[in-house]
Amino acid sequence: TKIPIIYASDTTARLINTSYEKYMNRSKAYHQACDDIEKKALSKCTYFLPSSKCAVDSALNDYKVPANKIKLIEFGAHITSDNAVGERSSPNKSNLELSLVAIDPIRKRLEFCIEVAESLKKRGWNVTLNYIGSKHPATKGKKIVNWHGRLQLSKETDRKVHQAILQRSHWMILPSKAEAFGIAPCEAAHFGRPSIVSDVGGLPTVVKHNETGIVMPADASADEYAAYIEEISSDEVKYQAFSAAALERAQNTLSWSVWASKVKELITEIVEQPVQPIHQPTTES
Repeated sequence: TKIPIIYASDTTARLINTSYEKYMNRSKAYHQACDDIEKKALSKCTYFLPSSKCAVDSALNDYKVPANKIKLIEFGAHITSDNAVGERSSPNKSNLELSLVAIDPIRKRLEFCIEVAESLKKRGWNVTLNYIGSKHPATKGKKIVNWHGRLQLSKETDRKVHQAILQRSHWMILPSKAEAFGIAPCEAAHFGRPSIVSDVGGLPTVVKHNETGIVMPADASADEYAAYIEEISSDEVKYQAFSAAALERAQNTLSWSVWASKVKELITEIVEQPVQPIHQPTTES
């Protein structure tokens, strides 16, 4: 086709197949087929719109896409506040709430999050881990965990519950083993809540280290997570600075309306000043 193609994604085949356990153990032939399809798709598009720095790097290094054909545009949040976010309460020793959203509690490390909460409790914090996600035996008998089940965003009652959790939680925690982008920290930011995340996949793009939250090494311990949360939560001025920066980034960048506006501008540019596709397939191909 001569019609321009814009290809938007939070990852590449190479990234998924080398980071998600679900796909890592598939056959070499499967991985090669995925790579071939990805390479062809990227060669035919006018612009590739990855949502994270790691996806940009993969397009450049794994698939040799020209840099001028790549436009980094971050994704947005599915849950936002119905009202303008006003004053945001700071955590204190008597009330510290964390939230974890994890349909896949293994990859997003629910048990590790419980360890972080328990470490904070030993440090003297009255902490609650709000867990939204699939049922998991690790939560059984854990008074420190408040399990809310799997919330359906299409249901108004579930959406309200989700919003209330983000409104009152002080931190989003997401120590994932792998993460293509990271929608949950975007959503927390829309409520002025910083996140503490692992340095994998798109998470370092979503969370700006020491600005809108904390990005931890992938092999960091639960005690190290707890120490960072304690340090920032103990300093109200610093916590509120993180909170304000997270909200500003959410409104100006981590938003589907902002994403749509940027893509609209790109489409308008292509229509008004046609750009040749990276590769014009021949009739033989």
